[in-house]
Amino acid sequence: DPRPRRNQDRDKFRRMRKGEIIRVEIETLGAAGDGRAVANGRPVFVPLALPGEEVDVRLTGERDSAWHGDVTHWETHAPERVDAPCPHFGDCGGCALQHLDEAAYSRLKMDRLTHALSSHGLSTASVAAPVLLPSGTRRRTRLAAHHHRQGLALGYRARGTRWVVEVGSCLLLTDHLNRLMGPTRELLSDLLPKARGCEVSICETATGVDMVLHGIEATTLDAREELAAFAGMADLARLSLEAPGAVPETVVERRVPVIHFGDVPVPYPAGAFLQPSTDGGAALAGWVRGWLGGAKRVADLYAGLGSLSVPLAAAGAGVHAVEGDARMTAAMEAGAHQAQLRITAENRDLARQPVNVAELKAYDAVIFDPPRAGARAQAELLAVSNVPLIAAVSCNAATFARDALALTNGGYELLEVHPLDQFPYSPHLELAALFRKN
Repeated sequence: DPRPRRNQDRDKFRRMRKGEIIRVEIETLGAAGDGRAVANGRPVFVPLALPGEEVDVRLTGERDSAWHGDVTHWETHAPERVDAPCPHFGDCGGCALQHLDEAAYSRLKMDRLTHALSSHGLSTASVAAPVLLPSGTRRRTRLAAHHHRQGLALGYRARGTRWVVEVGSCLLLTDHLNRLMGPTRELLSDLLPKARGCEVSICETATGVDMVLHGIEATTLDAREELAAFAGMADLARLSLEAPGAVPETVVERRVPVIHFGDVPVPYPAGAFLQPSTDGGAALAGWVRGWLGGAKRVADLYAGLGSLSVPLAAAGAGVHAVEGDARMTAAMEAGAHQAQLRITAENRDLARQPVNVAELKAYDAVIFDPPRAGARAQAELLAVSNVPLIAAVSCNAATFARDALALTNGGYELLEVHPLDQFPYSPHLELAALFRKN
Protein backbone atom coordinates (compact mmCIF):
# COMPACT_ATOMS: atom_id res chain seq x y z
CA ASP A 1 0.00 0.00 0.00
CA PRO A 2 1.79 3.21 -1.15
CA ARG A 3 -0.46 5.44 0.95
CA PRO A 4 1.09 6.75 4.19
CA ARG A 5 -0.23 5.31 7.41
CA ARG A 6 -1.16 7.81 10.09
CA ASN A 7 0.25 7.31 13.58
CA GLN A 8 -2.94 6.33 15.41
CA ASP A 9 -3.37 4.66 18.81
CA ARG A 10 -4.87 1.53 17.24
CA ASP A 11 -1.63 1.11 15.22
CA LYS A 12 0.61 1.38 18.27
CA PHE A 13 3.35 -1.25 18.29
CA ARG A 14 2.29 -2.48 14.85
CA ARG A 15 5.37 -3.89 13.12
CA MET A 16 6.63 -1.52 10.45
CA ARG A 17 8.45 -2.64 7.30
CA LYS A 18 11.39 -1.32 5.33
CA GLY A 19 10.12 0.60 2.30
CA GLU A 20 6.79 1.43 3.95
CA ILE A 21 5.64 5.07 3.86
CA ILE A 22 4.24 6.48 7.09
CA ARG A 23 3.12 9.94 8.13
CA VAL A 24 4.68 11.36 11.30
CA GLU A 25 4.99 14.67 13.12
CA ILE A 26 8.54 15.64 14.01
CA GLU A 27 8.89 16.31 17.74
CA THR A 28 12.53 17.21 18.30
CA LEU A 29 15.96 17.14 16.67
CA GLY A 30 18.17 14.15 17.45
CA ALA A 31 21.84 14.19 18.40
CA ALA A 32 22.95 14.13 14.75
CA GLY A 33 20.57 16.94 13.75
CA ASP A 34 17.92 14.67 12.19
CA GLY A 35 14.26 15.18 12.96
CA ARG A 36 12.92 12.72 15.54
CA ALA A 37 9.38 11.40 15.56
CA VAL A 38 7.66 8.45 17.24
CA ALA A 39 5.61 6.00 15.20
CA ASN A 40 4.00 2.85 16.56
CA GLY A 41 6.00 3.16 19.74
CA ARG A 42 9.37 3.40 17.95
CA PRO A 43 11.66 6.40 17.34
CA VAL A 44 11.97 7.43 13.70
CA PHE A 45 14.87 9.67 12.61
CA VAL A 46 14.35 11.76 9.49
CA PRO A 47 17.12 13.87 7.92
CA LEU A 48 16.22 17.45 6.89
CA ALA A 49 12.95 17.48 8.85
CA LEU A 50 12.32 20.05 11.60
CA PRO A 51 10.21 20.00 14.79
CA GLY A 52 6.53 20.72 14.17
CA GLU A 53 6.59 19.48 10.58
CA GLU A 54 4.20 16.76 9.42
CA VAL A 55 5.90 14.62 6.79
CA ASP A 56 5.53 11.38 4.86
CA VAL A 57 8.57 9.17 5.41
CA ARG A 58 9.77 6.13 3.51
CA LEU A 59 11.43 3.80 6.04
CA THR A 60 14.95 2.87 4.94
CA GLY A 61 15.97 0.56 7.77
CA GLU A 62 16.46 -0.07 11.49
CA ARG A 63 19.58 0.88 13.44
CA ASP A 64 20.29 1.25 17.15
CA SER A 65 16.70 0.36 18.17
CA ALA A 66 15.23 3.06 15.93
CA TRP A 67 13.84 3.39 12.44
CA HIS A 68 15.39 5.73 9.88
CA GLY A 69 13.75 7.13 6.80
CA ASP A 70 13.65 9.83 4.11
CA VAL A 71 10.95 12.42 3.49
CA THR A 72 8.80 11.77 0.44
CA HIS A 73 6.36 14.63 1.07
CA TRP A 74 6.11 17.65 3.37
CA GLU A 75 2.54 18.18 4.56
CA THR A 76 3.58 21.21 6.66
CA HIS A 77 6.73 23.32 7.07
CA ALA A 78 8.12 24.73 10.30
CA PRO A 79 8.35 28.55 10.51
CA GLU A 80 12.06 28.19 11.38
CA ARG A 81 12.82 26.57 8.02
CA VAL A 82 15.02 28.60 5.64
CA ASP A 83 16.70 27.94 2.30
CA ALA A 84 20.11 26.34 2.76
CA PRO A 85 22.99 28.61 1.65
CA CYS A 86 24.94 25.70 0.11
CA PRO A 87 23.76 23.94 -3.08
CA HIS A 88 25.21 20.64 -1.83
CA PHE A 89 23.13 20.60 1.35
CA GLY A 90 20.91 17.54 1.56
CA ASP A 91 23.17 15.42 -0.61
CA CYS A 92 26.44 16.11 1.23
CA GLY A 93 26.64 14.63 4.71
CA GLY A 94 28.97 17.31 6.05
CA CYS A 95 26.31 19.71 7.38
CA ALA A 96 23.07 18.90 9.19
CA LEU A 97 21.40 22.22 10.07
CA GLN A 98 21.64 24.68 7.17
CA HIS A 99 17.84 24.65 6.87
CA LEU A 100 17.35 26.11 10.37
CA ASP A 101 17.14 29.89 10.85
CA GLU A 102 19.85 31.63 12.88
CA ALA A 103 17.80 32.26 16.03
CA ALA A 104 16.50 28.69 16.22
CA TYR A 105 19.98 27.33 15.44
CA SER A 106 21.60 29.27 18.28
CA ARG A 107 18.77 28.34 20.64
CA LEU A 108 19.18 24.65 19.75
CA LYS A 109 22.88 24.67 20.60
CA MET A 110 22.32 26.41 23.93
CA ASP A 111 19.36 24.17 24.80
CA ARG A 112 21.53 21.09 24.29
CA LEU A 113 24.20 22.43 26.61
CA THR A 114 21.81 23.55 29.35
CA HIS A 115 19.87 20.27 29.08
CA ALA A 116 23.08 18.25 29.47
CA LEU A 117 23.99 20.26 32.58
CA SER A 118 20.55 20.26 34.20
CA SER A 119 20.04 16.54 33.55
CA HIS A 120 23.13 15.94 35.69
CA GLY A 121 21.88 18.28 38.42
CA LEU A 122 24.31 21.06 37.47
CA SER A 123 23.32 24.71 37.55
CA THR A 124 23.05 26.54 34.24
CA ALA A 125 23.43 29.98 35.81
CA SER A 126 27.14 29.99 34.98
CA VAL A 127 26.62 29.60 31.21
CA ALA A 128 27.70 32.63 29.19
CA ALA A 129 26.31 33.72 25.82
CA PRO A 130 27.74 31.58 23.00
CA VAL A 131 30.53 32.76 20.73
CA LEU A 132 29.47 31.94 17.15
CA LEU A 133 32.18 31.74 14.50
CA PRO A 134 31.22 32.47 10.89
CA SER A 135 31.53 30.22 7.86
CA GLY A 136 34.76 30.32 5.89
CA THR A 137 37.00 29.96 8.95
CA ARG A 138 37.68 26.21 9.01
CA ARG A 139 41.41 25.66 8.43
CA ARG A 140 41.46 21.86 8.30
CA THR A 141 39.26 19.12 6.86
CA ARG A 142 39.29 15.56 5.58
CA LEU A 143 37.90 14.99 2.10
CA ALA A 144 36.91 11.77 0.39
CA ALA A 145 37.58 10.85 -3.25
CA HIS A 146 36.25 8.08 -5.45
CA HIS A 147 35.99 7.26 -9.15
CA HIS A 148 32.37 7.29 -10.28
CA ARG A 149 31.14 6.65 -13.81
CA GLN A 150 31.17 10.40 -14.47
CA GLY A 151 34.79 10.71 -13.30
CA LEU A 152 36.52 11.34 -10.03
CA ALA A 153 34.42 12.89 -7.27
CA LEU A 154 36.13 14.84 -4.49
CA GLY A 155 34.09 16.09 -1.56
CA TYR A 156 32.27 14.60 1.42
CA ARG A 157 30.35 11.37 1.89
CA ALA A 158 26.58 11.36 1.67
CA ARG A 159 24.85 10.94 5.00
CA GLY A 160 25.03 7.33 6.21
CA THR A 161 26.74 5.99 3.06
CA ARG A 162 30.17 5.59 1.47
CA TRP A 163 29.05 7.52 -1.63
CA VAL A 164 31.19 10.60 -2.30
CA VAL A 165 29.29 13.77 -3.18
CA GLU A 166 31.20 16.04 -5.55
CA VAL A 167 31.80 19.40 -3.85
CA GLY A 168 33.29 22.21 -5.92
CA SER A 169 33.80 24.39 -2.86
CA CYS A 170 32.70 24.27 0.77
CA LEU A 171 31.37 27.41 2.45
CA LEU A 172 32.88 26.30 5.79
CA LEU A 173 36.49 26.19 4.53
CA THR A 174 38.95 29.04 4.16
CA ASP A 175 39.43 30.42 0.65
CA HIS A 176 42.92 28.91 0.50
CA LEU A 177 41.61 25.38 1.09
CA ASN A 178 38.77 25.86 -1.40
CA ARG A 179 41.25 26.89 -4.09
CA LEU A 180 42.99 23.52 -3.69
CA MET A 181 39.86 21.52 -4.57
CA GLY A 182 40.25 21.69 -8.35
CA PRO A 183 44.00 20.91 -8.53
CA THR A 184 43.62 18.07 -6.02
CA ARG A 185 40.82 16.55 -8.07
CA GLU A 186 43.02 16.60 -11.18
CA LEU A 187 45.92 15.00 -9.31
CA LEU A 188 43.79 12.15 -7.96
CA SER A 189 42.16 11.56 -11.34
CA ASP A 190 45.61 10.49 -12.55
CA LEU A 191 46.94 8.75 -9.44
CA LEU A 192 43.90 6.98 -8.02
CA PRO A 193 43.15 3.60 -9.65
CA LYS A 194 39.69 3.15 -11.12
CA ALA A 195 37.04 1.84 -8.71
CA ARG A 196 39.28 2.84 -5.80
CA GLY A 197 38.79 5.52 -3.18
CA CYS A 198 41.02 7.50 -0.88
CA GLU A 199 40.85 10.36 1.60
CA VAL A 200 42.70 13.67 1.75
CA SER A 201 43.56 15.62 4.90
CA ILE A 202 44.39 19.28 4.39
CA CYS A 203 45.39 21.82 7.02
CA GLU A 204 46.24 25.47 6.49
CA THR A 205 49.27 26.39 8.60
CA ALA A 206 51.21 29.63 8.95
CA THR A 207 53.73 28.47 6.34
CA GLY A 208 51.37 26.84 3.86
CA VAL A 209 49.05 23.87 3.48
CA ASP A 210 49.94 20.46 4.88
CA MET A 211 48.35 17.67 2.80
CA VAL A 212 48.15 13.97 3.60
CA LEU A 213 46.85 11.44 1.05
CA HIS A 214 45.37 8.39 2.78
CA GLY A 215 45.22 5.18 0.75
CA ILE A 216 47.31 6.36 -2.21
CA GLU A 217 50.28 4.19 -3.23
CA ALA A 218 53.07 5.96 -5.09
CA THR A 219 55.71 3.28 -5.52
CA THR A 220 57.12 4.37 -8.89
CA LEU A 221 59.50 7.21 -9.59
CA ASP A 222 57.00 8.75 -12.01
CA ALA A 223 54.30 8.85 -9.33
CA ARG A 224 56.67 10.45 -6.81
CA GLU A 225 57.74 13.04 -9.33
CA GLU A 226 54.10 13.83 -10.12
CA LEU A 227 53.41 14.36 -6.40
CA ALA A 228 56.45 16.59 -6.03
CA ALA A 229 55.42 18.63 -9.08
CA PHE A 230 51.90 19.00 -7.69
CA ALA A 231 53.25 20.22 -4.33
CA GLY A 232 55.26 22.88 -6.14
CA MET A 233 52.40 23.93 -8.41
CA ALA A 234 49.96 24.15 -5.47
CA ASP A 235 52.60 25.78 -3.23
CA LEU A 236 52.07 23.19 -0.50
CA ALA A 237 54.30 23.32 2.55
CA ARG A 238 54.36 19.51 2.74
CA LEU A 239 52.82 16.50 1.02
CA SER A 240 52.69 13.08 2.70
CA LEU A 241 51.26 9.61 2.10
CA GLU A 242 49.69 7.53 4.85
CA ALA A 243 49.10 3.78 4.69
CA PRO A 244 46.51 2.28 7.07
CA GLY A 245 47.85 2.11 10.62
CA ALA A 246 51.12 3.81 9.70
CA VAL A 247 52.68 7.20 10.40
CA PRO A 248 52.47 9.57 7.40
CA GLU A 249 55.49 9.35 5.09
CA THR A 250 56.75 12.69 3.79
CA VAL A 251 57.07 12.78 0.00
CA VAL A 252 58.14 16.40 -0.24
CA GLU A 253 58.58 19.14 2.36
CA ARG A 254 59.10 22.55 0.82
CA ARG A 255 58.64 24.39 4.12
CA VAL A 256 58.16 23.15 7.69
CA PRO A 257 54.43 23.48 8.48
CA VAL A 258 54.06 25.69 11.56
CA ILE A 259 51.11 26.58 13.82
CA HIS A 260 51.25 29.71 15.99
CA PHE A 261 49.89 29.63 19.53
CA GLY A 262 49.98 33.31 20.36
CA ASP A 263 53.38 34.45 19.14
CA VAL A 264 55.02 31.04 19.58
CA PRO A 265 55.54 28.84 16.49
CA VAL A 266 55.15 25.07 16.91
CA PRO A 267 55.95 22.57 14.13
CA TYR A 268 52.87 20.76 12.88
CA PRO A 269 53.06 16.93 12.49
CA ALA A 270 51.43 15.65 9.31
CA GLY A 271 47.69 15.14 9.80
CA ALA A 272 47.76 15.90 13.55
CA PHE A 273 44.70 17.05 15.52
CA LEU A 274 44.20 20.80 15.66
CA GLN A 275 41.31 23.07 16.60
CA PRO A 276 39.33 23.62 13.37
CA SER A 277 39.69 27.40 13.33
CA THR A 278 42.36 29.89 14.33
CA ASP A 279 39.86 32.17 16.07
CA GLY A 280 38.28 29.26 17.93
CA GLY A 281 41.62 28.06 19.24
CA ALA A 282 42.50 31.59 20.33
CA ALA A 283 39.18 31.99 22.17
CA LEU A 284 39.68 28.77 24.15
CA ALA A 285 43.27 29.70 24.99
CA GLY A 286 42.16 33.20 26.05
CA TRP A 287 39.59 31.88 28.52
CA VAL A 288 42.01 29.35 30.03
CA ARG A 289 44.85 31.87 30.26
CA GLY A 290 42.54 34.39 31.94
CA TRP A 291 41.48 31.84 34.54
CA LEU A 292 44.85 30.22 35.27
CA GLY A 293 47.31 32.97 34.36
CA GLY A 294 48.33 33.44 38.00
CA ALA A 295 49.13 29.76 38.58
CA LYS A 296 52.78 28.86 39.03
CA ARG A 297 52.59 25.12 38.25
CA VAL A 298 49.98 23.78 35.81
CA ALA A 299 49.28 20.30 34.44
CA ASP A 300 47.78 20.26 30.93
CA LEU A 301 46.16 16.86 30.35
CA TYR A 302 45.38 15.77 26.78
CA ALA A 303 47.66 18.63 25.77
CA GLY A 304 47.81 18.00 22.01
CA LEU A 305 50.28 20.35 20.34
CA GLY A 306 50.20 22.74 23.29
CA SER A 307 47.42 25.10 22.21
CA LEU A 308 46.71 25.76 25.92
CA SER A 309 50.12 24.93 27.42
CA VAL A 310 52.08 27.35 25.25
CA PRO A 311 50.00 30.51 25.97
CA LEU A 312 50.09 29.75 29.71
CA ALA A 313 53.84 29.18 29.69
CA ALA A 314 54.30 32.37 27.66
CA ALA A 315 52.42 34.18 30.48
CA GLY A 316 54.97 32.87 32.98
CA ALA A 317 53.54 29.58 34.28
CA GLY A 318 55.50 26.37 34.53
CA VAL A 319 53.51 23.73 32.61
CA HIS A 320 53.71 19.94 32.55
CA ALA A 321 51.94 18.78 29.38
CA VAL A 322 50.67 15.19 29.10
CA GLU A 323 49.67 13.83 25.68
CA GLY A 324 49.17 10.34 24.23
CA ASP A 325 50.46 11.09 20.70
CA ALA A 326 54.27 11.01 20.71
CA ARG A 327 54.53 13.09 17.52
CA MET A 328 52.55 15.93 19.06
CA THR A 329 54.52 15.72 22.31
CA ALA A 330 57.79 16.03 20.38
CA ALA A 331 56.48 18.96 18.31
CA MET A 332 55.34 20.82 21.44
CA GLU A 333 58.71 20.26 23.10
CA ALA A 334 60.49 21.61 20.03
CA GLY A 335 58.37 24.76 19.96
CA ALA A 336 58.75 25.32 23.71
CA HIS A 337 62.51 24.83 23.57
CA GLN A 338 62.88 27.31 20.70
CA ALA A 339 60.80 29.90 22.59
CA GLN A 340 62.55 29.12 25.89
CA LEU A 341 59.29 28.33 27.67
CA ARG A 342 59.02 26.37 30.92
CA ILE A 343 57.18 23.35 29.52
CA THR A 344 57.94 19.73 30.26
CA ALA A 345 56.17 17.11 28.17
CA GLU A 346 55.17 13.52 28.91
CA ASN A 347 53.89 10.95 26.44
CA ARG A 348 51.14 9.04 28.29
CA ASP A 349 47.82 7.36 27.54
CA LEU A 350 45.52 9.06 30.05
CA ALA A 351 42.61 6.70 29.38
CA ARG A 352 44.71 3.78 30.63
CA GLN A 353 47.01 5.62 33.01
CA PRO A 354 45.39 8.81 34.34
CA VAL A 355 47.41 11.18 36.52
CA ASN A 356 46.86 10.01 40.09
CA VAL A 357 46.09 11.99 43.24
CA ALA A 358 49.67 11.84 44.54
CA GLU A 359 50.96 13.29 41.25
CA LEU A 360 48.28 15.99 41.21
CA LYS A 361 49.60 17.40 44.51
CA ALA A 362 52.39 19.09 42.55
CA TYR A 363 50.01 21.48 40.73
CA ASP A 364 47.98 24.53 41.69
CA ALA A 365 45.91 24.30 38.49
CA VAL A 366 44.98 21.60 35.97
CA ILE A 367 43.61 21.73 32.43
CA PHE A 368 41.93 18.76 30.76
CA ASP A 369 40.84 18.77 27.12
CA PRO A 370 39.83 15.18 26.25
CA PRO A 371 38.37 13.72 23.03
CA ARG A 372 34.59 13.40 22.58
CA ALA A 373 34.44 10.36 24.90
CA GLY A 374 35.44 12.60 27.79
CA ALA A 375 37.78 11.87 30.69
CA ARG A 376 35.78 9.71 33.10
CA ALA A 377 38.75 8.06 34.86
CA GLN A 378 40.79 11.25 35.04
CA ALA A 379 37.83 13.33 36.26
CA GLU A 380 37.18 10.89 39.09
CA LEU A 381 40.79 11.28 40.28
CA LEU A 382 40.67 15.07 39.91
CA ALA A 383 37.48 15.08 41.98
CA VAL A 384 39.25 13.66 45.06
CA SER A 385 42.34 15.85 44.62
CA ASN A 386 42.96 19.23 46.20
CA VAL A 387 43.96 21.09 43.04
CA PRO A 388 42.57 24.62 43.61
CA LEU A 389 41.53 25.40 40.01
CA ILE A 390 40.56 23.18 37.08
CA ALA A 391 39.87 24.37 33.53
CA ALA A 392 37.99 21.96 31.25
CA VAL A 393 37.66 22.13 27.47
CA SER A 394 35.19 19.83 25.70
CA CYS A 395 33.54 19.27 22.33
CA ASN A 396 30.77 17.07 23.79
CA ALA A 397 28.28 18.59 26.22
CA ALA A 398 27.04 15.18 27.40
CA THR A 399 30.43 13.77 28.42
CA PHE A 400 31.45 17.16 29.83
CA ALA A 401 28.36 17.17 32.08
CA ARG A 402 29.16 13.63 33.25
CA ASP A 403 32.75 14.61 34.12
CA ALA A 404 31.62 17.91 35.66
CA LEU A 405 29.24 16.02 37.94
CA ALA A 406 32.14 13.92 39.21
CA LEU A 407 34.06 17.11 40.01
CA THR A 408 31.14 18.78 41.80
CA ASN A 409 30.48 15.60 43.79
CA GLY A 410 34.11 15.86 44.90
CA GLY A 411 33.68 19.39 46.22
CA TYR A 412 34.35 21.55 43.15
CA GLU A 413 32.14 24.48 42.18
CA LEU A 414 31.36 25.13 38.53
CA LEU A 415 32.05 28.86 38.15
CA GLU A 416 31.89 29.60 34.42
CA VAL A 417 30.93 27.87 31.17
CA HIS A 418 31.74 29.54 27.84
CA PRO A 419 30.13 27.92 24.76
CA LEU A 420 31.98 28.21 21.45
CA ASP A 421 30.40 27.26 18.12
CA GLN A 422 33.24 26.62 15.70
CA PHE A 423 31.31 23.82 13.93
CA PRO A 424 28.74 25.83 11.92
CA TYR A 425 25.65 23.98 10.70
CA SER A 426 26.41 20.94 12.86
CA PRO A 427 24.89 19.83 16.19
CA HIS A 428 28.33 20.03 17.86
CA LEU A 429 29.32 22.70 20.38
CA GLU A 430 32.67 23.32 22.05
CA LEU A 431 33.01 24.83 25.51
CA ALA A 432 35.49 25.90 28.17
CA ALA A 433 34.65 25.77 31.88
CA LEU A 434 36.25 26.74 35.19
CA PHE A 435 35.99 24.80 38.46
CA ARG A 436 37.21 25.84 41.91
CA LYS A 437 37.71 23.57 44.93
CA ASN A 438 35.53 24.70 47.82
